[in-house]
Amino acid sequence: MDIGYDTGLRGPGLAIYHVDESANGMPGYPEDDANYPANHYRVSLIQADGRFDLETEWNQGDNGDLFKAGFVDGISPDGPLRNGEPIGDAFPNTDAYSGGRFKETGLTIKDISVPGMTMTFTVSFGDVAAES
Repeated sequence: MDIGYDTGLRGPGLAIYHVDESANGMPGYPEDDANYPANHYRVSLIQADGRFDLETEWNQGDNGDLFKAGFVDGISPDGPLRNGEPIGDAFPNTDAYSGGRFKETGLTIKDISVPGMTMTFTVSFGDVAAES
């Protein structure tokens, strides 16, 4: 087991990443209407605070980026969650956006625990119709 590889992260919590191997690797984020979702990184940290600081190069990460109990403790198709309920923001969410098009995944990650050497969470897969 490797411990310590994430010591550069700003604060404790659960890191959730969006991976799209077909992405063009260009900067893109929701407020960048002209380029998003066509432009986005292949691997990006889903920032719990929804500020997209990494994409906009505002900073190199802050303590609002990771998910944890008492802060943002989940993410769903409807956006971020606190105590299992939507916070009201549309981003971040669990939609896919490969090929420059949004597609609902139905994925929900919630009940993220307090930060520690071991963290727990619940994952559920909603009923999303298969594309033919």
